[in-house]
Amino acid sequence: AESAAMVEGGKETVDSFGTPPKIQALLAAIENMKSDEKGVIFSQFTKHLDLIQQQLENAGHSFVRIDGSVPAHKRIICVQQFNSEATDSPRFILCYLLAAGTGINLTRGNYAFMMDCWWNEAIENQAMDRIHRINQKRKVNVLRFVMKDSIEERIVALQEAKSMQAKGVLQKLKGDEKRKALLGDLRG
Repeated sequence: AESAAMVEGGKETVDSFGTPPKIQALLAAIENMKSDEKGVIFSQFTKHLDLIQQQLENAGHSFVRIDGSVPAHKRIICVQQFNSEATDSPRFILCYLLAAGTGINLTRGNYAFMMDCWWNEAIENQAMDRIHRINQKRKVNVLRFVMKDSIEERIVALQEAKSMQAKGVLQKLKGDEKRKALLGDLRG
């Protein structure tokens, strides 16, 4: 399905092409969550978070948001609201990947939705670590959204190759793993 976004009154909205495919997949994944579960939605693009926010509002989901425009004291309040066990606390927190990568604890969440890929997998891992920490009492589910036949597939392949190379430096690899580590990023 083709999708496009338009700007109306300074706010990005989805036009007649409909909801972007990644956001459709996110909404479908949310439907599979239990009512007492919470999710953290990460993106490296604030405009993408705007579109997700609009769809969460349309679907009646409660949320808070952390991005570069949110002052530090308000970020603390958003995190506290999200981590609350109160029945009226926000079910989701939208996080700009760099604004939420370090220094916060999101252990009330048990779903991490990675909406796009970073070249540096460590940044993604750092963000996911905000949820999977000491005091986490729930099973953590991580869903990465990758567009088929796009540059994102190549990014994931490069991340895997780099990870395999790092593993090769630190420990002994098996035959296929060693070949991938040595030749992984030479193909292109």
